[in-house]
Amino acid sequence: WASEDYSTLDDLRGGGCWIRLLNRNFVNGNMTSTISWSLIASWYYGLPYPGCGLMTAYQPWSGNYVVSSTIWGSAHTCQFTSPGWFYLKHGYGSGNLDGGG
Repeated sequence: WASEDYSTLDDLRGGGCWIRLLNRNFVNGNMTSTISWSLIASWYYGLPYPGCGLMTAYQPWSGNYVVSSTIWGSAHTCQFTSPGWFYLKHGYGSGNLDGGG
């Protein structure tokens, strides 16, 4: 697995980074588990790295939170499978494209 592999903002660019990371971890490293740091960004404004989590909850005691593009991307990458599905082996349908794409 990849440990603490994500630490970027939870905006659209960060969401794209997270999904690209999930896919490339398997294609390049055969890793099927990636741990995100941090899952929910919940600290005061003015501290370093605001909004640097899969979700953001600046006032968690209020019940207010933001579901960002990183969560939606995770759902589209990880959620739409069924028990028994598996990744294809490298060289048998999985891997980098010939043109590098």
